[in-house]
Amino acid sequence: MKKVRLLSLFLAFTLLLALAACGGKEDPTEAPDTAPGETPTAAEDVALPRNPLTGAEGYDEALLAKKGVAVVVENHPQARPQWGFTTPDVVMEYEVEGGISRMLWLYANPDALPDKLGPVRSARHDVVELAYGMGMLFVHCGGSPQALDYIKTLGESYSELDGLSKTKYFSRDTSRGVSQEHTLTLSRQGLADAIAAMGIDTARDPDAGTLFGFAPEGTRVSPAEETGAHVRFQYSGSYVYDFDYDAAAGKYLARLNSKAQTDENGTNTAYTNVLILYVDMVSLGDSDGHQDLLLEKGGTGVWLSGGRSQSITWDKTAKDAPLRLFAQDGAKLMLNVGNSYIGFVRSTNADKTVIS
Repeated sequence: MKKVRLLSLFLAFTLLLALAACGGKEDPTEAPDTAPGETPTAAEDVALPRNPLTGAEGYDEALLAKKGVAVVVENHPQARPQWGFTTPDVVMEYEVEGGISRMLWLYANPDALPDKLGPVRSARHDVVELAYGMGMLFVHCGGSPQALDYIKTLGESYSELDGLSKTKYFSRDTSRGVSQEHTLTLSRQGLADAIAAMGIDTARDPDAGTLFGFAPEGTRVSPAEETGAHVRFQYSGSYVYDFDYDAAAGKYLARLNSKAQTDENGTNTAYTNVLILYVDMVSLGDSDGHQDLLLEKGGTGVWLSGGRSQSITWDKTAKDAPLRLFAQDGAKLMLNVGNSYIGFVRSTNADKTVIS
């Protein structure tokens, strides 16, 4: 009887120790925000399937084996408002000739394209390099001589769809009464038809992971500086942006030349992360005034999220290398889960950026 009583006491004591140990563990679903300016450690990066461009968990694992899509979309006044503008996972914007800007819309999932997207426009060599470095299927309508020459050098290693030569997969919307170059559109079905008929290579390394760093789902990273509810920057005097933080939505709403930037339905474009990357630019010296973004030099920039901001750095070490973002301490920058705007702004315009 004494042995049974002793065994019972021992088991009870062991159970109490186990409960105490469990009670001391943090609930991973209730992880706190990262301290301002602090970079999450690699151990905090969740290994669950995530959207490669937004970091959102619950991504279809089968889609990880498919390339994303990068579409060149114009930003000329006659192209506005762009069809499908609120649908990309990431919007990249950059300056081209004449001080105008153009965009590259990125989708992790080819099936996520809207029924109408565009106007699709011609490529510049810089965005060919950006799309190639990220392993994306590149969609455009013709391009500068430098862009088309570079695509030729890539051969079969590059997946592309050119609306200039493969017009049957695209459509024209002439309802706005603008010049034809502002009317070319692409649909989700048009892209699917082109991939099937042309045998376009859509294979992606399923273990490649996200293209940018992201905080774990359910947590937020706070940039170091308290200022960041508003930013104004410009590509040129004709392309001046304001991004205003909407705390209720947790997004930055975009204005171009003081007017809300919207899609064809009047919905304001809005982003979880706003990144302004300063890049050196030089003229290529041709008669069309084409520019060269010196992407391989890398540079500095600023990241805004959650009404705060901080300085960052970035690089792209080779033409076929991906864009990489770094925090102030040199570690990989961890963005907040959601969509992003990335603007490549001429470095000589850096002093015109105002954050408040």
